Amino acid sequence: MSGDAWFPGGFNLGFYKNPVVDRLLREARTITDKQARTERYQQAQKLIMEDAPWVVVNHETQIVAMDRRIKNFVIHPTGVFRFAPVTTAE
Repeated sequence: MSGDAWFPGGFNLGFYKNPVVDRLLREARTITDKQARTERYQQAQKLIMEDAPWVVVNHETQIVAMDRRIKNFVIHPTGVFRFAPVTTAE
């Protein structure tokens, strides 16, 4: 939710901008230490929630048909299907 990602160049369709959040997100993208990166993202999330740039009023329920032969398919929380680890059993 970076101010750097305003539409049309990004997916910040709510046009949310907070310079501190933007700094934390930029820092987190460049840090290789997992704990330090996680701390930056958590700080950014806290600030975003304090700013309350939108109100969530709906959510999607994912419906996925499965077959017992399909292995390693996991529904991702963002709704994006990731098929790289998927295999089928004969």
